[in-house]
Formats: sequence, C-alpha cells, structure tokens
Amino acid sequence: MLPKRVNFFTTNYDPMIESSLETLVQPFNDGFTGRMRPAFDTSSFSRLMYEQSLFMEYSSQVATANVFKVHGSLTWRRQNVNAGIGYSSVDDTLKDCLINFEDLISSKAVEKVGILVQKDCDDAGVNNLRLLACSLSGDDSHIVNNFANQYDATLCIVNPAKKKFEETVLEQSYYDLLRIYANELDRNNSLLIVFGFSFADEHILGLTRRAIRSNPQLIVIISCYTREDATGYQSLFPNADNVYLFIPTEGGVIGLRELSEVLKCAVK
Repeated sequence: MLPKRVNFFTTNYDPMIESSLETLVQPFNDGFTGRMRPAFDTSSFSRLMYEQSLFMEYSSQVATANVFKVHGSLTWRRQNVNAGIGYSSVDDTLKDCLINFEDLISSKAVEKVGILVQKDCDDAGVNNLRLLACSLSGDDSHIVNNFANQYDATLCIVNPAKKKFEETVLEQSYYDLLRIYANELDRNNSLLIVFGFSFADEHILGLTRRAIRSNPQLIVIISCYTREDATGYQSLFPNADNVYLFIPTEGGVIGLRELSEVLKCAVK
C-alpha cells in the first residue's frame, strides 16, 4: 500500500510551507524530533502517522507532508554540544544574527549593496560591488567582518555559491536530503511538480536529468512563470517525453483547474 504522504522539496530558507501546513492543521514532518531540544534527523522523514479508535482499536493512516529544506532553513540552528542541527524560531534566529549590528544594516553601504544585488548579475555589477568593498574604512571593514562571523555562527543555511560548505554537519544534511530526493524520483509512478525553481542548483539539476532519463514512469510538470521561461526549461530537458511545461496564456492566470487539466493529460 502506498503511503498517504506528499513531499515538498524546497531550496527556500523561509518557513512559508510549514506555516501554511500548520494553519491548515495538516500534519507535517520537518525533520526535527523531540520537544525540549528538537534535533534534526533525516531518518524521521520515513515515519508514518496512524490514528486508532478508542474502543474498537481500528487504525488508519493519516495523510502527512514531508518538508525537505535542502539548502537549510531559518528554523535551523547550530548546536555546539554535538555539532548537530537544532530548532529555532525565525524571530530568535534573525535577532541573534543582528545583535550589535543594527547600525550596519541601516548604513549607506548596505543600502548600495541592496541596489546592486537587485539587478541582474554582470561584470559591471561585480566590479561595482568589489569597489564598494575596497572603499570601506578600516573600522567599517572590521565591523563587516565581525558581522560575517556572527552570520556564519548563527545561520545554518547553504549560501548560493560554488563553494557551498564550510563544515561537515551541513554538508552531510545536504547530501542526505539530495539522496532522498533522488530516491523519490526513482519510484514507480512518481510525479514531480515544479513551481518557482530555475534548476540553477547543478546538483538538483543533475539528479533530475538522470531520473527523467532512467525512470520512464516519472512525470515532471514544470510551471513556467512567463511564456519566455519555457524556452529555458526546454533547453534543460531536451527531447524528454515525460516532462510537461505548464505555460500561462497571455494575461492568463494559472489555477488549480488548469493544473488539474494538465495532470489529466500527463497521466493518460
């Protein structure tokens, strides 16, 4: 019997999915076990939930959701005791990250950085960012370095860079979650629905490509934000008969009804 379970894989750090599931009173598993000192353990994702009647002892499986944060989360916190990952509220994590650096966040230099990173990355933007860093005074440079150290000591996330890891615990968790992702794609009659993801992560792209080639029973549906995005996805997965692109019409809105129609076509 197939488990009554849906898996959410996300590279976002925010707890939006967890918050939404909690608001809907939908049981979910975010990888943490324990109440007093919750600790992250990928083996918890394999657990199922059952409900049993009080008198007749009938049991039925409860539909649950697994939330895999493959790049870490703002709810993850470094544990100094056993070098593991503990749970922390988002508010506490961000407050601890910003302690004694409130003035830095509101400084003109950070405001200029904010303007630069909102633009498309190009050589000119990288050069401007480098010039801005070089123009900092000795005291300002020292403050920035201290903030960077506190940032690394507080947040437990995979930063978007080629050199992703600086420590073993995060690297191990990252590859454990990717292994689970790959295993899910290899299952019979698997369905992967992609929203808001560009496949810029080369590891996730490689695993997805391999699964698309090796598992003909896998169906991948990719929701394109714009019609122009379809060309990029087609270049990533050329000649893939089990990949379907969900392309909005001009001025159209993508909703559950449209998604249902795509699913009907995909599973025929």
